[in-house]
Amino acid sequence: MFVSVGQFYFATVSFAVGGTAGILHAFFPKRGVLAVLTDVLFFLGFSALFLYAEYRFRFPDFRPYMGACALCGFFLIKKILSQSVALYKKTWYNKIVKRKKSVKTDRSKL
Repeated sequence: MFVSVGQFYFATVSFAVGGTAGILHAFFPKRGVLAVLTDVLFFLGFSALFLYAEYRFRFPDFRPYMGACALCGFFLIKKILSQSVALYKKTWYNKIVKRKKSVKTDRSKL
């Protein structure tokens, strides 16, 4: 029998677990052999975190929407985080370059 009680709660928790994983994944290397190894270890850890959340919050049997919500949370947070970090990185990079140029021109005037 299909029970629909609490499904929104389970979907929200799954989304939050995926979002947390997306935030944590931002601190891992992006290229190279080390990135492949850390990605494999990360997703094994993410699976363990998801299984722990299922146990801790007493999820019913696994349903496809739970995994889909976790993946959506992961990719949504990862995308938002990468865009905002790129924006700040570009802004700070431009400020640093501008400051270096102004220091360089000040030195040349001496």
